[in-house]
Amino acid sequence: AFVLQQNGHDRQYLSEARFAFELGALEFAIRRIDDGSIGEIERIVDRMSKSDTTDELLAADRDFHKCIIEISDNPILIEFGNLIDDFFHVVPIKTAVKPVGVMVEEHTAIVNALRNRDLYTARKLIQVGIDDLGN
Repeated sequence: AFVLQQNGHDRQYLSEARFAFELGALEFAIRRIDDGSIGEIERIVDRMSKSDTTDELLAADRDFHKCIIEISDNPILIEFGNLIDDFFHVVPIKTAVKPVGVMVEEHTAIVNALRNRDLYTARKLIQVGIDDLGN
């Protein structure tokens, strides 16, 4: 059995697992996204833009990425996504937080890629988040 430790390696591995999982779920989200889902994810970006604290900003970011998995409309992916999210509460990921404006711009670009059903661009934009975790 794997036990998460409160160390940098496990936090990094957890971040990588989360984003690798999300990149896979993204393909199904692209297939199933509709106007209602776009509206929901846009409201999360709006909430992100109005964040007054780092905690609010990070909560909106988690909700954004969780929403992508929920859009996949696959109950097994959603449950795995919830499990990964639960690990984030056990082993908090400490990473540098970008300014609100930068995060909103990046997440808006992801929303536009989703709206256009542009899997390549959406994956590339989310990959930026993966790469940023390592810096």
